[in-house]
Amino acid sequence: MFTAAITLGPDDGWAAPQVISMLVVGLVLILVFIYWETIWPHPLMPPKIWKDRNFTLLIVSLVFGFMSFQSSAFWLALFLQQIQRREPLDVALHLLPQTVAGLTWNIVAGSILHKANNTLLHGIGSVSYLVASLLLSLMGPDSNYWAFIFPALIINVVGADFQFNVVNMYVMQSLPSHQQGLAGGIFNTMIRLCTTVALGISTAVFGSVGRSPEGIANPMLQYTRAFQVSIAMAAVGMLFVPFIRVGTQGNHKHVSDESSEGSLDGAGDAPTVAAGAGTAARVAGQPARSTKDQ
Repeated sequence: MFTAAITLGPDDGWAAPQVISMLVVGLVLILVFIYWETIWPHPLMPPKIWKDRNFTLLIVSLVFGFMSFQSSAFWLALFLQQIQRREPLDVALHLLPQTVAGLTWNIVAGSILHKANNTLLHGIGSVSYLVASLLLSLMGPDSNYWAFIFPALIINVVGADFQFNVVNMYVMQSLPSHQQGLAGGIFNTMIRLCTTVALGISTAVFGSVGRSPEGIANPMLQYTRAFQVSIAMAAVGMLFVPFIRVGTQGNHKHVSDESSEGSLDGAGDAPTVAAGAGTAARVAGQPARSTKDQ
């Protein structure tokens, strides 16, 4: 409802009863859901999962980055159709380099996660979103494809691949095993939701500018403002990167919860003590006695 209100606002007017009611009800339902999750004994999304500082920062940064990525990709495709008047097949061919680059960068990211600092990789992803959206915002109606769109496609997908791999590996390796499924679900759900919210916000800006005198006189202005929204989203995501503390990942085995608990309560040390007693007895030439015999 919240996203629908944002989308309908520019067309129906922000003072329209249906827009106001959906905004209010949507916000109230979000707050009620958060409160319910804190008091219900078996919550769908336990609040304690957010106590992991790095997980929270990674997710928030990723969400704003993907909002920028999805928004700019949508408006770029529309720009090629509406402003440059290209046929659908021609648009697909012009956007194809992003798919090829995505496969390439994904392989690169998977190959260096265990070698490079992952906070640095995550930061590179944030900068990539910003640079790509900046390039697109500087375009004109007849701008050269190879000077603006092509490099933006190649750079933009760096952010998506690097950040996705870093966060996914953190969920799989750094969190306790009993939280990995939950964290993975939150991770994927947030990616899907952020796309809807990003398009709702950018559509509101696009529609508002399109009905202004400046937008009517210059149709390209709508797209410029939409790309600038993507810049703002990418910039917000960058603000969280300096507080993330994640080193290399994928170069050691994850320690299970059972092993960790055994070490903490001393149970895991018992076999070692027993084995040590037996070894000492054999060295002395005497059979090891059990605890009951003693």
